[in-house]
Amino acid sequence: MHKGESLFPRIDAEAELAYFAAEAEKTKAAASPAAETTPAPAAEAAPAAPAKHGHGEDEAPAEIEYDDFAKVDLRLAKVVACEEIKKSKKLLKLTLEVGAETRTVVSGIKQWYTPDDLVGKTVVLVANLKPVTLCGVESHGMILCASDAADENLSALTTLAAMDSGLKVR
Repeated sequence: MHKGESLFPRIDAEAELAYFAAEAEKTKAAASPAAETTPAPAAEAAPAAPAKHGHGEDEAPAEIEYDDFAKVDLRLAKVVACEEIKKSKKLLKLTLEVGAETRTVVSGIKQWYTPDDLVGKTVVLVANLKPVTLCGVESHGMILCASDAADENLSALTTLAAMDSGLKVR
């Protein structure tokens, strides 16, 4: 038996770090004279950073197939009752009319809405989420809202025209 050739030879970490430091210096030196002699016009400045979309996300979520999106059942729902959940600083308990069905949904929108603000409104409901219990209340869905990047402003999604509850959102 004899020792064969390594498939993946060991890398000298110090040599690699020195190489990358030298490359960084070359790049920095090459960029400095050009920047000093010719100022870039404002329109050609560095491209703006991509907009952040809430919750500190730096990049767009991965794309999904149409078949995955088609699994989501979005329905119009009318808020028939709404109350604060006493154990929570963030949650409201909404009673929704979804066609002939009545559902309870718990939503973390107490900071932006009072119960009276929502009663009578038509909202968009994700109707096929698995039920989850929040603060002792079983929630059967999720209402959709839009918010700014800092979550300072939030708005429940609704319709422009009066529409019947239970209708499918396409």
